[in-house]
Amino acid sequence: MQEATKRKAGDGVATLAIIGQKMAADATLSLEEMCEWSGLSIRTIHAEIGSGRLRSHKIGRRRVVTPADARAWRDAFAEKASA
Repeated sequence: MQEATKRKAGDGVATLAIIGQKMAADATLSLEEMCEWSGLSIRTIHAEIGSGRLRSHKIGRRRVVTPADARAWRDAFAEKASA
């Protein structure tokens, strides 16, 4: 899977396909993948984690988000936006 994370700029469709596969397999998402999936900046993702709205986990030096946490955050964000 290490190859899957090494991508060139402009591989947006391929990147989203890889992220979709990871989401389906319940693999964790890096914060960079979370940015691509959500369309938000890394700064915004860090702010969401810092505020407690987006749950993340630390694995060694890496911070990751589970697909379940990503979906729950997205659903709560969508619910707040529609209210």
